[in-house]
Amino acid sequence: MLAAWTVIGSALSLLSAVRPRLLVVTSISSDTFDSEALRFRLRVLSDLKFSELFSSLNMVNILSIRRTPSREYFNSLIEVLYHETYLIRAERVNTHTLFSMIYVAVFFDAVLRQFTVLLLQTFDFIRCSREERLVSLSF
Repeated sequence: MLAAWTVIGSALSLLSAVRPRLLVVTSISSDTFDSEALRFRLRVLSDLKFSELFSSLNMVNILSIRRTPSREYFNSLIEVLYHETYLIRAERVNTHTLFSMIYVAVFFDAVLRQFTVLLLQTFDFIRCSREERLVSLSF
């Protein structure tokens, strides 16, 4: 999937600070996580396309020494997700790139239109936001 995204290269128009943040969640034994994480980071960060697509790379391992996912590891994942969300929101505030109420109103109208016609179909925000300019399914 990462290789497909590097070919798409769709984040180039975004400011580098507000490009998507890549969070890789693994479930490998903790005794090999450090070396595998380092190997993965070196491989990904050595690709020049990475910085064009993503603003950061973070890795979380949810498998403990006991070889079964524990609640504390999922709690750490939750904390990382909150932290990543906070960082990107702060960056978007600083660069004035948050969604405005205009976008929310447009989405709301689109949801209502779909709801009146296709009651049980899930609303696709990405497809709606790209109606005039469709993107690849791997996006």
